[in-house]
Order: sequence, then C-alpha cells, then structure tokens
Amino acid sequence: MDAQRASVYKFVYDRGLGRVGGSAALDTIGDRYTAAAVGDTLFRDGDTGGADLVRDALTDIYNSIPRNKRKQLSLDAGFIGETGRLGPRSLDTLQKLVRAGYGLKVRNALADNRNDDETARNDYFRFKGR
Repeated sequence: MDAQRASVYKFVYDRGLGRVGGSAALDTIGDRYTAAAVGDTLFRDGDTGGADLVRDALTDIYNSIPRNKRKQLSLDAGFIGETGRLGPRSLDTLQKLVRAGYGLKVRNALADNRNDDETARNDYFRFKGR
C-alpha cells in the first residue's frame, strides 16, 4: 500500500511539475517545509489549480516586498504571466524567496489562499516555527 501511495504521489508531482523537472523539482526549493506545502497544494488542488495558488502566494509576497529589495533579491514579475502548470519563472521566484528567508511567508500565503473547507490541513502546512 505504501508503494502504491508513493507511486501515485510521484505521478502527480511529475505531471504537475513537468515543466520544471518533475517531482525532483520539490528538492530544489531549498526548504523541506515549503516544498511540502507546495507539494500538498499541487496534490490537493491539481496541477493547474495548485499552480495558480502557488503563483497567487508568490504574487502576494512579491507585491509586499519593496522595489529596491526585489531588485536586491533579483526578483522579477515574469512569473505572474505564467499559466497552467508551475513553470520555471515561478520555481525560480520561489527558490529565491526561500533563500532570502521568506519560506514561512510563502507557506502562510498558500494556507490563506487555499480552500477554506480544509482549514486544519492548510494550517498544518504553515509549519509555524520552522
């Protein structure tokens, strides 16, 4: 049963992250908690619905960072135009935000934007204090 479950998760992540290297892209995020939150979002909300939620969270954070700080972090708004599955610009922005210490903000934005019917699950993936 565990092998079947792992196979299903890998299939979902390979499909949803196919534009950025498949399931291996989760390992490139740079923070296992943020990777888990992104992975769960993609799993629960589908490859495009989950990707939209991730992009919405990235947009919220991007817009909250002053322009000079965005420039310092080499962030650009190119990810905002991406549609469909998670793309390279979104992944790049996510990685840069995590490296700059915004992982918890990403997780909080994801949890805030997700389905209200699953509040406990969404709050779990905030990984507060980590």
